[in-house]
Amino acid sequence: MPVVAAVHGHCLGAGIQLALGADLRTSTPDASWSVREVRWGLVPDMTGIRSLAELVGVDVAKELTLSGRLVPGSEAHELGLVTRTGTDPVAEARTLLEPMLAHDPTALARAKRLFTTSWHTSPRVTFARERRAQLGLLARLTRDRSGLPGGTRPTTSGEGAGRGAAGHTP
Repeated sequence: MPVVAAVHGHCLGAGIQLALGADLRTSTPDASWSVREVRWGLVPDMTGIRSLAELVGVDVAKELTLSGRLVPGSEAHELGLVTRTGTDPVAEARTLLEPMLAHDPTALARAKRLFTTSWHTSPRVTFARERRAQLGLLARLTRDRSGLPGGTRPTTSGEGAGRGAAGHTP
């Protein structure tokens, strides 16, 4: 299942690293985000540097880490650190999650796994992983008609090939 970190107030040190571990992040515009460890004579841990660099790019991650400056939630959103901002980050998180939770949990889990396992691999390895995940899902859907809306089966050739479950072209 998708995980959303909802931030209101301060998100510093280990707090920001925990938020970086979520799939998505919501924040109030005035929340304070910072990688503060250098101000305390430490370095970020818990893979915080890598996660931060993947979200905002290496240059911005370095600037935030080496300066230790406080970033308001609105700027964190502009930088790509936060997915959405609003006065109620929990409500924003629910808004993000609602359409996701209507989808097949196995497909969600496999899509998430592809992001985590394919992040720094070659396109060839990523394609192979995507193909394996897709074939497994298609095999399950073929066995279990209830996996698609209206009890339809996935179409892989002939009329309707390349169309979504409801017969619409993606």
